[in-house]
Amino acid sequence: AICCQVFNYFAISFINPSDSMAIGHTSLVITTILSRFMFKEKLGIVHMFSIVMAIIGVVYITQPSFFFKPEENVTQNTTYTTASSLKIYSQENEKYGIMLACGTAISFGIFRIMTKAIHSKGIHFSVIVLYCCFLGFPISLIFRFF
Repeated sequence: AICCQVFNYFAISFINPSDSMAIGHTSLVITTILSRFMFKEKLGIVHMFSIVMAIIGVVYITQPSFFFKPEENVTQNTTYTTASSLKIYSQENEKYGIMLACGTAISFGIFRIMTKAIHSKGIHFSVIVLYCCFLGFPISLIFRFF
């Protein structure tokens, strides 16, 4: 979970936060696929349809340039800053942001699988989340000053 937040923090530095969140929420797809292999869970038609629809939705929302042609009136090297002037978005750095957002989704999917595996050993979910909070809070304070 901590890796997920670190990836998300830096992904927002390179791409629009809404795009980062859309890509990051595909972790459910990754969790579903990993649970099929790790826990031998069965995937039905509804699960497969949901996976395909989630991927299509993310592609439609983020509209990557390799699927969608950029608009003619937008230049390729457009750069703008937010009101706080801390984050810089540019089309040149968009691929790094997309990779980091995918890292967010993958790491959170793995976290969910690990949580389920630990819970199957008899440890309650709240204990797992509490330990993640104890580790995540100091790390978030460190990244607060970047």
